[in-house]
Amino acid sequence: MIPTLGQRLDFLRETLVSIRSQSVPADITVVLPANALQARSLATEFGCSLLDDPGSLPAAINLGVASAQPNHQFVNWLGDDDLLTPDSLESTTRALVKNSEAVVAYGSCRYID
Repeated sequence: MIPTLGQRLDFLRETLVSIRSQSVPADITVVLPANALQARSLATEFGCSLLDDPGSLPAAINLGVASAQPNHQFVNWLGDDDLLTPDSLESTTRALVKNSEAVVAYGSCRYID
């Protein structure tokens, strides 16, 4: 799930590519303002589901998580300027499956700029 204001299309595209490049399939939901038409078009190109921004980042994250349940065992959210490294979804999924008591899994962060 990606919350975005839809203003940084180049970053959003890179984020979407990093998710689609994963070794495991992922359903992507983008939460964005109704008037972010270019971002909506971009997200649609990547086969994303779209939700209207409820007005704040925490509310957008909660909406995205709520829309995924109960159909998904795991949920991930990523900023519109964040990238996943290759196989990161596979690694976190494996860690969560292996440790059934765990409620969260995360990797390290590398700052680009």
